[in-house]
Amino acid sequence: MSAMKELAVELVEAARSAGADEAVAEVMDTTISQVRYSNKVIDATNWWTEKNAYMFASVGKRTISTDFRDLSEAVSLVPRLVDLAKRSP
Repeated sequence: MSAMKELAVELVEAARSAGADEAVAEVMDTTISQVRYSNKVIDATNWWTEKNAYMFASVGKRTISTDFRDLSEAVSLVPRLVDLAKRSP
């Protein structure tokens, strides 16, 4: 199993063990390319890679979602996310 798939499974399992009725995790690895064009000439190029995870959880009819930019702390933050869903009106 790939590392991204394993992280998605860990996020869903953490949400379920924290009390979520349903949970969805999507882990993405995106490469962004940037080209700056001015005065009819390409004058700058840049590219970078971003990894992030989108998480959705529901507790009863209460739902919550977030986007984790720091994947090293994502699993440890899931119980707080589920707790926020439990306390939402």
